[in-house]
Amino acid sequence: MDCMAARTIIIVDCLDGELADYCYRRIAGYFEPEFRALRIAADKDAIPTDAAAYARESGAAGMVIGGSHLSPLDPEPWLPALERFIADFSLTGLPVLGICFGLEILASALGGELARRTELTVALREVHLLESDPLFDGLGPATLQPVAHSVMVSAVPQGYLVTAASEDCPVQAMRHMSLPVYGVQFHPEMDKDIKIYDSDWLSLPDSDFERSEGPKVMRNFFRIIEKTL
Repeated sequence: MDCMAARTIIIVDCLDGELADYCYRRIAGYFEPEFRALRIAADKDAIPTDAAAYARESGAAGMVIGGSHLSPLDPEPWLPALERFIADFSLTGLPVLGICFGLEILASALGGELARRTELTVALREVHLLESDPLFDGLGPATLQPVAHSVMVSAVPQGYLVTAASEDCPVQAMRHMSLPVYGVQFHPEMDKDIKIYDSDWLSLPDSDFERSEGPKVMRNFFRIIEKTL
């Protein structure tokens, strides 16, 4: 644990205001105190131009890319720099987990394809696991996960496998074939308190959050990081 305590988890925050703070706290809570959380506000902070050097200098043990109300299909001026950083960081050999927008920008940065859905989907979905994967240890053959997205990955990048899907989304999760780089379209970090900060989630009953197996996914990613140290 002493070795881990000196290391950081980089959390890429792509939201604003109290919602951003809530999501950051939720993600950080899965890693602290064993790791120190280091926040990058994607639309405010300077995005590092040398991902490998940044990882070394910050003592990074891994990175989580959080959700957003935007998508990589939107014309935001900070998106190209963030895509370059994410693409380069994914090659460092450190574990990466992209969540919802994080999956989408990871796929986009690495040459995958995205598609807009006809509407925003907010639901507790049965996600079918297609590949044996350490991110899903203890789960399967299907898992219940909360989703909220209007964009999805329609084709994964070269070198990636589709590891989970739902009836209305062909890529609920993907991973690199040899590197510890993962993306999920669902929101394993959420709990019912998201409804305080984001009205999109008000339609989802508290009982659905209680049935969510998202915490198991987050704890599995913690263990993936442990094994790389």
